[in-house]
Amino acid sequence: MALGKIKADTLEHSTAGSLDTKFVVNGSAKAHFHYSGTANVIRESLSISSISDDAAGDFTVNISNSFADQYYVFTGHSASPAYDIDGTPTASAINYISRNSGFTKTDYPENCGSLMGDLA
Repeated sequence: MALGKIKADTLEHSTAGSLDTKFVVNGSAKAHFHYSGTANVIRESLSISSISDDAAGDFTVNISNSFADQYYVFTGHSASPAYDIDGTPTASAINYISRNSGFTKTDYPENCGSLMGDLA
């Protein structure tokens, strides 16, 4: 059985017009996660090899398909009043911090994020 390839430079919709496929490829999330910091469980992920619980409100997201460099885009959400990344991300990991209203690192059940950029 022969395997085929589909090659397309543009996608065209009958009423909405056309779009260059580079916008779809470059604008799509390359990795995402949904993680419970209280249960230390990955509920959903794409291209995430593991998440390590480093301390209360502090975990490292390990990316299975590395980015070309550390200059990818991260966007996230948490049940916590504040979240951020700690330090400089690497091409294969990002350190995620969730904090309470007093800005103390605290585990929360809902933490999620998407990562976008060029893969290695």
